Amino acid sequence: GDEFAVLALSGTYQNPEVLRARLERTIKEFNNTRQSGFQISLSVGLAHYDPKSPADIDELLSKADERMYQEKSRKKLTLANT
Repeated sequence: GDEFAVLALSGTYQNPEVLRARLERTIKEFNNTRQSGFQISLSVGLAHYDPKSPADIDELLSKADERMYQEKSRKKLTLANT
């Protein structure tokens, strides 16, 4: 699969679920309108920059990547148990 990073500015982290919901809604709409033999899926890993505990971009990307893989694992377990 492909991985992408999104840098969200201006208070988005106050409610990161809003950003997640927008991304998931867009993917769902795309999948519903396409007549292809595949579906696009999304796994999200969020990392927040806190100026009180600064981290560089590599650290933030590493945290987000780890969290994304945790979400992927949870999704695989859920599919396996259904």
